[in-house]
Amino acid sequence: MRCPTARCVAACVLLCLAAAALAGCGRSSMVGRRADDFSAYYNKLYNARKAFDKATDKLDNLERPVDRSAFLSVFVRPARAGSEEDFERATQKSADLLRKHPRSKWVDDALLLIGKSYFYQENHVGAEQKFREVIERGSPLSAEARFWVGRALLASGDWAAAEEHFRRHLGDPDSTESGRWAAQMRLLWGDLRVRRGQWESGARTLAEGLRGVRDGQTRARAFFLRGQALAAAGRWGDAARSYRSAAEERPRYELAYAAEASALRAAARAEGFDVASVLRRLENVESNDKNKAKRSELALLRGRIYQAQGRSGQARRAYRALLYPGDEPTGAAPPSAKVRGRAHYALATLYRDAYDDFSRAAAHFDSAATALPKGGGAGSPAEAGPKATPTAYAVTDSRRQAERYGRVADAAAEVARLDSLLHLGEMSTDDFEAFVDSVRQARTQAAREAQERQARRRAERGFRGRGAAGQDRRGDDGSAAGSGAGGASLASQASGSGADAGFLFHRDPAQVAEGRRVFRRRWGDRPRVPNWRRRAAISTQAEQGARGDPSGPVGPDADVVADGGPRVDVSAVPRSPERLRQMRTERAAARYDLGNALLLATARPDSAAFWFQRVLEENAGTEAARRARYALAEAERAAGRPEAARAQYRRVVKEQPGTRRARRAKRRLAEQQQRQQALDSSAGSARAEQAYARAYQTWQRGRHEAALQQMLDLAASRPQAPAAPQALLAGARIFAEWAAREGRSLTAPLPARARDSLRARLTAAPAGAADSTQQASPPAPSGEEAPPLTLARLLKGLERRYPETPYADRAQAMQAALRETAPAAPEETPAAATPREAPDTSAAAAARDTTASREGGAWGIVVAHEAERARADSTAARLRARRRRALVRVLPAAPRGAAGYRVVLGAFPTRAEAQAALRRRRATLPDSSRLEAVPPESTAASE
Repeated sequence: MRCPTARCVAACVLLCLAAAALAGCGRSSMVGRRADDFSAYYNKLYNARKAFDKATDKLDNLERPVDRSAFLSVFVRPARAGSEEDFERATQKSADLLRKHPRSKWVDDALLLIGKSYFYQENHVGAEQKFREVIERGSPLSAEARFWVGRALLASGDWAAAEEHFRRHLGDPDSTESGRWAAQMRLLWGDLRVRRGQWESGARTLAEGLRGVRDGQTRARAFFLRGQALAAAGRWGDAARSYRSAAEERPRYELAYAAEASALRAAARAEGFDVASVLRRLENVESNDKNKAKRSELALLRGRIYQAQGRSGQARRAYRALLYPGDEPTGAAPPSAKVRGRAHYALATLYRDAYDDFSRAAAHFDSAATALPKGGGAGSPAEAGPKATPTAYAVTDSRRQAERYGRVADAAAEVARLDSLLHLGEMSTDDFEAFVDSVRQARTQAAREAQERQARRRAERGFRGRGAAGQDRRGDDGSAAGSGAGGASLASQASGSGADAGFLFHRDPAQVAEGRRVFRRRWGDRPRVPNWRRRAAISTQAEQGARGDPSGPVGPDADVVADGGPRVDVSAVPRSPERLRQMRTERAAARYDLGNALLLATARPDSAAFWFQRVLEENAGTEAARRARYALAEAERAAGRPEAARAQYRRVVKEQPGTRRARRAKRRLAEQQQRQQALDSSAGSARAEQAYARAYQTWQRGRHEAALQQMLDLAASRPQAPAAPQALLAGARIFAEWAAREGRSLTAPLPARARDSLRARLTAAPAGAADSTQQASPPAPSGEEAPPLTLARLLKGLERRYPETPYADRAQAMQAALRETAPAAPEETPAAATPREAPDTSAAAAARDTTASREGGAWGIVVAHEAERARADSTAARLRARRRRALVRVLPAAPRGAAGYRVVLGAFPTRAEAQAALRRRRATLPDSSRLEAVPPESTAASE
């Protein structure tokens, strides 16, 4: 019985154990999760990372030259280098992990790896989406994902979104971002700011990010970019130090060389640099065998250092040795097109700035524009974002400079040609003939020497083989073709100091460009057809035959005179008075063109003013002189001499009335006057502020009377300054303090002398204001002293004179307080202006005498005369509404017994006072208003 029972129990136990084992191996169990993670990592993620690392290692180890004309990215930008299959494999393996192991702990790693693969495949939108999925999951990899979001936004060119992303996670003071990824995000933020032209803030952000980065390659690139930003900001010393820090990180060769060269170039432009130290470091770089292929760039750098030091001769020799090395082998690789372009640009700036040789400068600028790529190498598509700013090393204006200085060179050549012709034309006949003979002899000698050289060359070539002989024959033909008119001179030039440039200087792009420009100036746009010279000669011979001109032969012997010497063409020399006058006029126009080119193309107003002045001195009264007068004014204005410019503008307006130049001169004068007024106003406001500060300090020291006087003087001398109303209000407060301290009444006159102009402004109503004659004391009659300035008048004048300022409100509040605390003086009451209550004190004695003599009579202003009493009452009511405190009466017409009624304003004791009141009120009263004798005010009720 026991055995079957035991077997049953054992079976049950085994079943339970099997069920437990099966349950423990499920995906939701601990063992199952670990098994799932193990399978996900080694079957999927491991292989994906291996493929990704294989692809990125190729890019990291790719040695690429550093383009110093573009800003270097801190992190290497993705480039297609045959790694597409590896990235696709990494993406596929990571996607398999997401599908088969959705609950594995490696899901975030797989998402991040997919985003990185998309990024290197330049699928920035897809990469950003995957990175944001990692952030939304709240993964521990969120900080790294935010860094990669920034890289994706920056690489896609969405700078606004990238700026917002960095500012949200790094610019917020409450941000919790820290550690390695936060530091790398700061490097990205600094990279963005530099590309947007924010040099200073970009350099600061890069310096902050460098504190948390340990990778040497990344640090080197960040230091290099910071140096570029500081150089763009003009901080050459700091830029040199940053470049040297990049080199000290021991980066790969191309970046290390770029950092060393950039450090030397920045140090040469820094203020107070040590020339010997820079040249010594340059020699160390040149002696390094690694830099053998960079010898031409280092030679260009040496010339730049000489030029920055002011050693123009050595800089010129360094540039020319680089551009025209000669035929002897040097063992160095020939310079690339970019180096030659930069050398031409540097030589052009040297000719422009040090030698003032605009012709050669234009030629070298043109050669630089031809050799350099478009934009001067201001960034490659892989490195530049939208609207990327070029670095300080970039050359972007060679074509523009060539056009500008080409204009100057052509204008200067034309002036020189006309000066030479006029000099020859003004010679005497004997001197002119002697000069022509000397030119003919010089050309004969040059032709003879050229023939001798050709003979020697043929003799030397005779010892060579038959093939060389054929080449000699072809060379002889070419030489003969060039030994005509002008060929001898070119051959003599080729045998001189420029022989290293080859025959006819064909190795010198600058001289080729200059020759092309001279040819076009001499021949113009000649027809591009065969035998165009012979056609021109035939047509010239036909014209001369038609005119019967026996001046000389034409045809093959046209350039040879009867004695066998070369012919000298003197047809362009003006030998008659009429032609001399005409050529002087042409020279004046050419000089004006030269000055205009110097002013507009090269921004050299002083040089331009010199040529304009010569036109005015030697060709007065011509059209060129009239144009030069206005141009001289513009040059003086550009040179920063406004007084001289103003004088020239006035002469233009005076001498050329009604012309367009006169209208422009008037506009210039008006602009200068406005600018001067603005400057004067600004300076006056500053001086007013200083005067107010001094008066305030006097007030604080307890000297109330002196401070009040200073405040009133300030308001009187500078009424338009912003400090004027402030000074008036401060004066009111000073007087209130003084009166309280001294026990004086607030209605007493101010203990300071106010200027008449200030009292007039404070008592007179502003333009356009309503009539206020009832509310202000009448001005004192001529010859008598004006009423003293009181606190009430000061506050009232401040309120009316400066109603739009905040001080007017404060003055109104002080007036209200003054009416409550101190009774108003008779002359300060609102009705003081009416003759009924306060007659003019200046005529008080005369008024008493007149009143006594007239037994109580008065004078009034009759403003209207109506036939009916009702209409007279209506007119009086309207007048009372406008003048509420004035005395307005309706009286019978005078003389007694006449029909109608009078509307009378006021009751003055004397006719003089009534006349003064009528003059004050004339603007607001009808034109028919007049003075009449009226009954006293006491009889108004009965009437």
